Amino acid sequence: MNNRFSWMCMGVTLFAASCDRSKSGNTSIIKLSEKYDKTFWFQEGLAPVRRNNKWGFVDTNGVEVIPVQYENAWMFTEGLATVTINNKHGFVDKTGKMVIQPIYDDAEPFQEGLAFVESKEKMGFINHDGDTVVPLKYKDCESQFSHGFAAVRREQSWGFVNRNGVEKIPLRYSWTQNFSDGLAAVEDGRKFYYIDSTGRNVLEVKSERRDKFSEGLARIAVNDKFGFISKAGRLVVQPQYDMAEDFSEGLAVVRLNGKYGAIDKQGTLVIPLKYDKMELHFSGGHMPVNLNGKWGVINQKGVEVIPPDKYEWCGAYCEGLFPAQLNGKRGFLNAKGEVKIPFQYETINKFSEGYAWARRDSAWCILKKPK
Repeated sequence: MNNRFSWMCMGVTLFAASCDRSKSGNTSIIKLSEKYDKTFWFQEGLAPVRRNNKWGFVDTNGVEVIPVQYENAWMFTEGLATVTINNKHGFVDKTGKMVIQPIYDDAEPFQEGLAFVESKEKMGFINHDGDTVVPLKYKDCESQFSHGFAAVRREQSWGFVNRNGVEKIPLRYSWTQNFSDGLAAVEDGRKFYYIDSTGRNVLEVKSERRDKFSEGLARIAVNDKFGFISKAGRLVVQPQYDMAEDFSEGLAVVRLNGKYGAIDKQGTLVIPLKYDKMELHFSGGHMPVNLNGKWGVINQKGVEVIPPDKYEWCGAYCEGLFPAQLNGKRGFLNAKGEVKIPFQYETINKFSEGYAWARRDSAWCILKKPK
């Protein structure tokens, strides 16, 4: 049930460590020499890197500020990073000091002052000092709080604890999700409904799919067709699509007869059902789309700001740029379709905090985002 982070499967291989700066147009390129075989994007100024199956951290200059020594390492959040030693999880600060000793069988990054931990198949939450806030007594739980609550399970029953570890909504449900848009989806026996933060049943739903609310609407499924309901239970979008995603930035991606488009919250088809592939959600008002094997970008009005007739691949919009591929090489475009970083790299990663990993001629470097 719990929402485990999947950062450890999103790394890229690279070479890194000493700093050799150059420029390509407006882009600063930091060339690196120390050999690593995997890394993640930067967060709070540092990125996890792996060499010879050991993990450490580098800064945006490629300097290895925390030596490779851990079996696993995650990105920093709230000044701390989860690391693994002898199959036990603890937390280090940005100097490499172990501030929470590696005593846990599992641990997740901090979020709003609390971190999920597991020991001897019991789960709970700790604070930055390593003090237990939610007792480690649950068999399962969501790894993050939402709207001040986290879903927890003891034996076969689910309920909710608050950030002080108090079971504010009793453990009496056979299934539940975390709160979203102020409501949580729960199941009690065969009855599926939504509760508010007091545990009150506010909306019963007949649907083949149990889904959360997002931007005021929730997906339902009837006879394998998807539509949307409001928090008042009103059917806003008739179940008619073969697939539908959550609403994001006012639009939801839908699919019918193998073609993708997007609807608004009134159910109006804003993006026509003509694309072969689409990203699942809008980001920064834009979305990559695929038509006849080529990628481009549309805005929320359906305008093809980058026509899908040229690029072999285009990734999600991040920090003002799209990663894309042309003639087997990768670079970055802005929302006007202008090339901001030339198509000369074999592999690139998305920008994070103004930096991205890239590889050319089998050598990796750090790219600093152009102004």
